[in-house]
Formats: sequence, C-alpha cells, structure tokens
Amino acid sequence: MLARTQKVSWFRCCLLGLISLMLVSCSAAIHADARQMSSEASIAARGMLAGESVDASGLAQDTGIEPAGSRAKGSEAYARGTQQRKVVYTALYTMRTSQLEVALARSKAIAESMGGWVQQEGSEGIVFRVPADKFWETTRKIQEIGRILDHTIQSRDVTEEYTDLGIRLSVRKKFLAELQALYAKGGSLQDLLAVKKEIDRVTEEIERLEGKIRYLRDQIDWSTIRLRFQVQSESVTRDFNLPFRWLQSLGIQTLMTAR
Repeated sequence: MLARTQKVSWFRCCLLGLISLMLVSCSAAIHADARQMSSEASIAARGMLAGESVDASGLAQDTGIEPAGSRAKGSEAYARGTQQRKVVYTALYTMRTSQLEVALARSKAIAESMGGWVQQEGSEGIVFRVPADKFWETTRKIQEIGRILDHTIQSRDVTEEYTDLGIRLSVRKKFLAELQALYAKGGSLQDLLAVKKEIDRVTEEIERLEGKIRYLRDQIDWSTIRLRFQVQSESVTRDFNLPFRWLQSLGIQTLMTAR
C-alpha cells in the first residue's frame, strides 16, 4: 500500500514538474528573444547615427517586400537587424471611373498578371491579393486604371507577434512529447486520466497556435489591395432653340437642360 502511494505521488510530482518547466521555459525564451531584438535595435540605431549606407536587399529577400524608395539607408548592422522583420502590407485606393465594368476588368487583369487572385468583387469595388514581392509594382500599375481620389498604404510590423507564436509553439510541442512519454510509463487510472486531459489541452493549444501562424504567414506572403470606385456619369446636353431672346435671360435654357 505504501509503495503504491509513493508511486502515485511520484507520478503527480512528475506532472506538476513538467507543467512548471513548460511555464519557465516559455517565459525564459520570450525574455531572451526580447533582449535579442532590443540589442539588434540598439545596433541599428548606432549604425543610422553613423550615417553609413547599406544595401537593403536583405530586407527584401526575407520579407519579400520592396523597400519604399530606391534604397534604405543606415548601417550594415541596421540591415542585419531588419533581416528578420515580418511586415504585412495593405493598400486602399479610391478612384473615379466612368466605366465600372472596364475598371473591374483591368483590375482583375493586373492582379492575374502579378500572380495574384481576386478575393472579393462587387458593384462598389474589388479586393485582390498579390505576392508580397509584387506589391509595389502592383500599386504603380493601379494608377493607370482611373483617376485616384485618395489612397492609403499601411505597413504593420508583426515580427514580435510572429516570433512569440513560434516560441510558444516550440515550448508546447516539447511539453506534449514529455507528457506522452509520461503517459506511456503507465500509472493509476486517475493519474492516466489527468495526464490524458493535459495532453488534450496542450494538443488543442498547439493546433490553435499553428492556425495563428498560418494566418500570419499568409498575411505576410500575400499583400491585400482594395479598390473602391466612384462611377462618374457621362453628362448629356440638350440644346433647345428658344423663339424669343428674352426667354433666354430668364434662365429657361438652363432649366430645360438640367438633368
């Protein structure tokens, strides 16, 4: 009886130890990553103050995004610090056109030529996705569709969020493997049920984290462009010949041609 009690206590201690280890590991990994990012930012700032020039190809290669302007400026340290940046780019254009169908057709043609696809299309506009490395080229082609009334380009740095999700996923996968190993060793029915419940919970967390990472990766790899169209009606003028000149002075011509 005493041996069985000791075995149960050992089993529960192992489970509690694994949970504590997961929490500590996750916290330590996140803090270490934060310190690394802070160090990179510090190095980048010193490089920018030094006024050295740098090729921004590293940033474009990692994020698939063409930097704004011809070249980014800073130092080599700054380039290394930005290589791992994860950026989500979106654009919104409001433009005027006299032929909605033509504007929509040209928009779809541009999206397809850039290797993209239409996400949504309606009477007021269109939403399409293009590869991130084609984002800037696509925005230049869009300007040929119609008269631009307003536009907004947004960039969202999701590096911290992306890194945090990756760390949490890695920690939970290791924890799951340890739980499965503990479950395989066997034990009392009560302890096995407790471990199985923990395995199910961690598995659900892993699936949720993987879903978030997939969504974020999709937003990084595929830029979203929205076009809103304002249709300008073609004016039709009608000329009326008034029999008396004094009728023209009353503004009747204007009233009769008004739509």
